[in-house]
Amino acid sequence: MSNAHRLDAAHSDFFADVRQLIESPAEGNHMLVRAICQKYGIAQETLYWRIRSFYGKGIGELRREFFTPSRETLLYAVKRCATTDEVRRMLKIPTSCWTGIYERVLGVATFQQARRLTVEAARLKAYNPGARDNVALIAATRLGAGTYDQQRGALRIEHGPAQAEWLRTKVALFRRALPTIKTDIIVTAQGTHCWHSGRIKGKRFEQILTAPREILPELLTPIGVWLLFLDAGTYTYAHEQQIAFVIEHDAIATALMTHLHTYGFDFTISGQRIVIVGGQIAATQFLDTFGMPFYNLTPECMRYKIVPPSL
Repeated sequence: MSNAHRLDAAHSDFFADVRQLIESPAEGNHMLVRAICQKYGIAQETLYWRIRSFYGKGIGELRREFFTPSRETLLYAVKRCATTDEVRRMLKIPTSCWTGIYERVLGVATFQQARRLTVEAARLKAYNPGARDNVALIAATRLGAGTYDQQRGALRIEHGPAQAEWLRTKVALFRRALPTIKTDIIVTAQGTHCWHSGRIKGKRFEQILTAPREILPELLTPIGVWLLFLDAGTYTYAHEQQIAFVIEHDAIATALMTHLHTYGFDFTISGQRIVIVGGQIAATQFLDTFGMPFYNLTPECMRYKIVPPSL
């Protein structure tokens, strides 16, 4: 008999033995039930009725209550897992106690509905940038879709018409960080939307504008990673969720991988991309970290990069 099923006959504590039965993660617990019955010399039916008499509830209900996690714990597990079975295993909940758990805790019926709740909970209500965020915006833009006009000391960003709203979003972020910049967006003869910041003043900002690009990844705050991901990242989910960044230069790719590792994410170089290591779970965690907190800042035309179509 295993240690989990040994009962100390020298110490007759019925309530302690029942508590062990309630809290045991094993399915069925037939051996433990048998051991309790032998210890006290009672039939299995007597044991169950005695438990109901003392607690006012059957053993099944008591076990479901014990293994039911808090709302916060269940949402955390749902965010970190790709399937409902992974959630159950992560929380070590017996199958017999699992049925109806989303309904009891979250008021929804399925794993996908629970995932939608995590999406809502992850969204920041407001964006309150700090000085490092302002620097990160410049760094991310230079690493992504922006170019530096050295003669004018300015940033230039150009997007196609499908991403016009994304360009307006970035200009609004820059306007908040650097109130003196220009905000005019022009439509070129080719139909693209182009923004030129005008000269960006301030010694710290000028240093970032002229710094070698391979040192810029270490300056990225979470919102900087978000901006770079929307510019240069890809999120695929046809077969398995995958996160990648299109980075043409090895030195920049290595620097970005080193920086993302400080957030707990590992990437590997694959051609001109760096691809997340860890598959679907790592991809979900990445989006929970750098995508969903900035959902309200993300224009509709770019949300496909941070939210699976099923959500």
